[in-house]
Amino acid sequence: MNVNWPSYDTDINALELEPSSPAAAAEEREQRYFDWYLLPPPIGEIVRVYGFPKAEVVVEGLDHLINANLDVAVMRVVDHFYPIHDHGMANFPVFQLHRELDEGFSGGRGLWNDKLVGLFSGPAFVASLWPTALLTYPYACLSGQRSFAEHFDSDFISTWDWSEVKGRVERVPCAEALGDTHMSAIQSTRRACKQSCAD
Repeated sequence: MNVNWPSYDTDINALELEPSSPAAAAEEREQRYFDWYLLPPPIGEIVRVYGFPKAEVVVEGLDHLINANLDVAVMRVVDHFYPIHDHGMANFPVFQLHRELDEGFSGGRGLWNDKLVGLFSGPAFVASLWPTALLTYPYACLSGQRSFAEHFDSDFISTWDWSEVKGRVERVPCAEALGDTHMSAIQSTRRACKQSCAD
């Protein structure tokens, strides 16, 4: 990995990768992006989450030896949280799974109908993909910007629901985004409590 660009809006980074061996270069030619669903699956649907729980890393001099097995957790979607779940670990749009998973799944892909639908953030939450429409990154040796919205428009990254999302994603102040949601009420209570404590 040469560099990464974190999203302001979700627990997802854009990575610039470059193969560092002949084997990796050969493998890269066979790689392609998953097709994406930007919106979360309906409640009750089954999602497969991939990870490496209980991985062991042993450092011997300059070498890192990794003992890991890919695991697949079959999970059910039980809730959607928008615009955020809370101001702690999930202060971005997520959907919730029916049980918690081991930390070895963190960052793992979530697939629904064999399409990428999110990245596991833990302990039972998956980051939704639609906020990546706002993600931009430098392009062509840092001259200009590219956006994931452009990738969706050009079908460089194939999405099954971009038409439902396009033009509806924007970044607004937190208070405006929360509006009349449950989180807005919680924040008001927190502000009131802080004010009371200050008094």
